[in-house]
Amino acid sequence: MLPYSKRMFGKLNNTSSSFSSVRQKQYFECISSYQNKPKISITENDYKIINEIIPNKLSLKTGNTLFLATHAKNLIYKIKLIFNNLSNLKLDYIENIIIVISFSTSEYLDKFIQKISKVFNKNIIFIRDITNKYYDFGKYKIAYDYFIKNNMMAESIHLMNDSFIICEKLDRLCNHINHEIKKNDLLGIVMSLDIQKHYQSWWLVIKNTIYDEYINNICLIDMNCNNLNNAKEHQIFINEVYLSNRYIENKKIKSKFLLDGSCGSNMNLFFSPVLYSKYWQYGFYIIKFWQANHHWSKPLFLKYYKKINSLKID
Repeated sequence: MLPYSKRMFGKLNNTSSSFSSVRQKQYFECISSYQNKPKISITENDYKIINEIIPNKLSLKTGNTLFLATHAKNLIYKIKLIFNNLSNLKLDYIENIIIVISFSTSEYLDKFIQKISKVFNKNIIFIRDITNKYYDFGKYKIAYDYFIKNNMMAESIHLMNDSFIICEKLDRLCNHINHEIKKNDLLGIVMSLDIQKHYQSWWLVIKNTIYDEYINNICLIDMNCNNLNNAKEHQIFINEVYLSNRYIENKKIKSKFLLDGSCGSNMNLFFSPVLYSKYWQYGFYIIKFWQANHHWSKPLFLKYYKKINSLKID
């Protein structure tokens, strides 16, 4: 059985009426179908520790931790992306970085590990997701498995993937995150009304009051299947929309989002030139990779894509 309580499955009928009945039906059917499926767990066979850089053993046990999930269609570019995004984050409030990657070791990766250990004075752990069959959410589970087995007890953890470029320094946004997570159990960077009110999963911050429960409630879905598009959709339905919505609706849980990505409708922030421009002015210097497909955002995307490509890691 999935680790969702009956209370969490209690309200499934409060979706926005503005969405198509077909998509709503698909969502409800997906949630119902996974209720009775056996839970899949991460095992030691799913991952391998590549390198552990621990300059501060004390902060390893108690410091706030970033779980970074990354895939490698282009190994060299993804390594440069990791370096770029970490460089543009304000890491004052993060002591540990657990990077879970889907590629094996290489000479280029070894050089990157050497450089990152010199540039960032943080505890940094590299882990290989051997099968990559659960995608981002499996990598979060892998990072958490390491976290628990090493008796780490952070005040908060960040879940972040590699689906976006941090274009400029995010000091203002990071200061806002640090301020708000002190008062909340769950913090979403961008809120969406797609199907149900939820927080987009590419960056979440979760406090120690609930992160054990939250991570355990992630449902692993094997992407090595006959219908990959269907599996990806189920991942979003269950682990992004449904899971965060249950915590948002729980009155005992304090949750908050920083940016309204819906503008009061089913609008997506990254599809709206007006809303996106407004938040960019605020300091939301983030662009998603699939924005390269939009004529209005493609020039901006290409500017920063090329900038990352020109980085020298070695």
